[in-house]
Amino acid sequence: MKMKNWVGVLLCVSAGFAAFAADSPVFHMPFDETAEVILADGTTAKGIVYGKEIYDAGIVGRALNIKRHAYDQVTCVNFKGPSSVNLTQGTASFWLKPTWNFHDGAKHDLFRLACEGGFGMSLVKTDKDILDLSVRAPKQTQILSTVEMKADQWIHVAITWDMTSGRCVLYANGDRLKEV
Repeated sequence: MKMKNWVGVLLCVSAGFAAFAADSPVFHMPFDETAEVILADGTTAKGIVYGKEIYDAGIVGRALNIKRHAYDQVTCVNFKGPSSVNLTQGTASFWLKPTWNFHDGAKHDLFRLACEGGFGMSLVKTDKDILDLSVRAPKQTQILSTVEMKADQWIHVAITWDMTSGRCVLYANGDRLKEV
């Protein structure tokens, strides 16, 4: 399974630790001075950072802040994850620290995950100042919501999904923003 975790696209976000869980944690990305991913069995997968890799103070330890070198550069962390994971249901949890205010009228890709086998997830702040969460496993569920994000302030994001029932919930700082 090839997984791409896009964090900090368009100069927009520092990311503290990120974790994905199905029945048990699938992987953990502490971003503590490295883009290395810790898999469920304790082994590691090397994360490859595209962009300028900067480690800033995080909620706990350090946080990865990826800066673009050029206006058209993709900024992301890419790694190859486990091959036998069923992601039709699960939870993703991570900390974000935008470098922009929510009502700036610009689009910001906060998070993207693409896996072989059809699973995908994205969290985008649109140019209309809407938070757009899309989960595809294999059918797509979409949540549109607003949440106040402020420049240089940490926000905790959690996403739960169950594609068998079609249920998807988006949380920010422990508050349920929206459920479909």
